[in-house]
Amino acid sequence: MKRKPRQKLTPAVEKKITEDWARELPGMGVYKRRWLMRRVGPLLIGISLDRDSHGDLYKPSFHVFFLGRRWPAPEPALTLNEPLRTYRTHAPDDVEVREHNEKYLDAVQRMKEQALLPLDGPVTIEQVLEAYRKHHERAPMGMPSLTSNVILMCDLILLLVWCGRTAEAGRMLDEVLEAVPDERDYRHPYGSREAFERAMREAIAHPATLREQVERQIERLAVQELPVSELLC
Repeated sequence: MKRKPRQKLTPAVEKKITEDWARELPGMGVYKRRWLMRRVGPLLIGISLDRDSHGDLYKPSFHVFFLGRRWPAPEPALTLNEPLRTYRTHAPDDVEVREHNEKYLDAVQRMKEQALLPLDGPVTIEQVLEAYRKHHERAPMGMPSLTSNVILMCDLILLLVWCGRTAEAGRMLDEVLEAVPDERDYRHPYGSREAFERAMREAIAHPATLREQVERQIERLAVQELPVSELLC
């Protein structure tokens, strides 16, 4: 059978694709074209539909972003970035624009099943901790371990602080400092091991300041209108 001619991701096509995905994921809102997100307490949970360099296919992926993180960029970072995968080989998958109408419903269903966190409704802090653990286990050989990725560990410590579980946050900080002795691992974004420890202990001692930071990031990143669910601590 003759295949359809290739189709490009024009603004109109991107709008339709975004609307199709949003219709099937009612717990999420449209942040930008090809980008759906929702807010769960201090956490953004998103699905990005990334275009390839040729503009004739898109690659769905799951991600989160913790709003308590110091982040000067105008858009959220894609933390825990996990691509849509095929059922049989679990290889990263994409959707050709010309085949979107025939294939996007299957892609949405797989994303619902494969996402590290639910795409609607409340989420527990235990589910978040487990999602970070699973992402670490899926990292290819040679990638940094979770304990050496200070940015991810910072998220977990501060999430526990936001939840009022400051004793657990303190224990996790001590574990990170013991497990990651190399000063180089702390250069981004804190500059040094000492600065990282000081920032974490300050957050643990003053949870209200962290909550204020989350509120500022909500406004700065313009995510006020996204659907909101509760993070159960």
